[in-house]
Amino acid sequence: MRLDVPYLAALDLEKSAQYVIKTPLDHFPCLILDRCLENATATIASHMSAALSAGMVIASEILTMPRAGFGPRPVLVTGTLERTLYRSLMQAIAKDLPPQSRGAGKYDALKSFGLDGSSEYIVEIDIAACYEYIGHSILCDEVMLRSMDFNTADALMSFLGEVSKQSRGLPQMQDTSDRLADVYLSILDRKLGRHGYSVRRYADDIRATASDWLTANEVIEHAAEYARELGLILSAHKTRIYRRQTLIDQQQSEANFFNGYIWRAKETLTRVFFAAPPPYSNQDPEEIAVEPEDKDTAQRAYWDLLSDWGRGQREGSEAEIEGFTSISIPLILSGLQSYQKRISDRRLEDIVFRHPRYLEAVSNYIVARAKAGLDERHWSSVARLIVMARQSPWAKLWLLDTIERVSPNISEAPRRVREWVAQQLDDRHETVRAQATWVRAVLGELTAGEVGEIYRAASGMTKPAIAAASTLQQGLDNSIVRAIEGDSPLNREAVKWASALIPKT
Repeated sequence: MRLDVPYLAALDLEKSAQYVIKTPLDHFPCLILDRCLENATATIASHMSAALSAGMVIASEILTMPRAGFGPRPVLVTGTLERTLYRSLMQAIAKDLPPQSRGAGKYDALKSFGLDGSSEYIVEIDIAACYEYIGHSILCDEVMLRSMDFNTADALMSFLGEVSKQSRGLPQMQDTSDRLADVYLSILDRKLGRHGYSVRRYADDIRATASDWLTANEVIEHAAEYARELGLILSAHKTRIYRRQTLIDQQQSEANFFNGYIWRAKETLTRVFFAAPPPYSNQDPEEIAVEPEDKDTAQRAYWDLLSDWGRGQREGSEAEIEGFTSISIPLILSGLQSYQKRISDRRLEDIVFRHPRYLEAVSNYIVARAKAGLDERHWSSVARLIVMARQSPWAKLWLLDTIERVSPNISEAPRRVREWVAQQLDDRHETVRAQATWVRAVLGELTAGEVGEIYRAASGMTKPAIAAASTLQQGLDNSIVRAIEGDSPLNREAVKWASALIPKT
């Protein structure tokens, strides 16, 4: 990809690099390909300016991560430089973009939309695989319409085409793509609004109100037609019509369900004391009830709920507790990080087996307990998780991150954990190989042969990470380390970063 020097000068590449370095991909751990360049934002900017003026190769790869339901979700992952350029282009037109549909409180606003009105029906619409089918040409036309900035619109179209290798699709798990998806879906918002429909959207989830059954169906028909014009389709499973009262009852039922656990927890934790009356008094002893702190109550409620979910001992119906718990597990695990009791390895394993996408929450739970200095068998938890089947590339990244963070003394890692890390050096995904190379160096077991083989197969996306790993690993052939260090300015920055981590003797 090539950009003119005058246009490049107008982009704030260094500021975008600073943001990208400190902002991981959504639902991904902090990857070594970003961490090793955290002190190199000025170098990133100058390196990119030179590369883009001459013609820069845009690197990317597809990883899979678990969906909310069954099956994998393909995620287009880009490197630090690519995300820096992507954000810089978006920031150049940010003032002309529509308001963000995501943000604090906005999902709750979507779920409550229409409930306090007088409309009889509420329509829920979901766009199937929205980011995968966003058309670059239509998107850039809308960008041009809003900003009148031809250079940025053209640069965005060129970038997206090189990243996706086709004429549609946005890289997922990036807030830059979220902003551009809002631009794209604002076309749908406008077209529905012209019919007078009352509509609210959060990302690709849409709610509309309708006074009667006929109007509710017309909303879906119009949405399907307009989405098709944009190359999108509605999800058959998630597009539904509800009576307003049905949704009100559902929300109330969910609130009552969890409040039942809160009330029982408060009752269990409340301590009752009896104060003796004054001497020679005919008064009865005074009963004093000391209620627990809100945090203690919530933690006990979370613990009881998770226990019932795991054991199958359910106060409500099976569907009720499974439905509520399955969407609340990340909140529950976060709330129990400091609880007096530890969730068993079997329960953690069961969570990941039934809901693979919650490995992120399980990983953060294990690491938080370890960092709190609690004397628990954290390596046992990790060892059980690494032998589970259905390990997506995303899952491997989280497991590698957990292995690195779970203990200040990583030399305590069991042999089977070390062997698993070594096996990931042969993974077909470049990002996984780079992360495994770094963790292997942290373990002190990276070899010169492994470094050479992995570096030869690497693109510019992960070469700095491998340079950092080769520096951290003491005892490697110095000629190999120097050759890798001298390969690019970014490699040199990664080497400096890793050198600062080596204990001084």
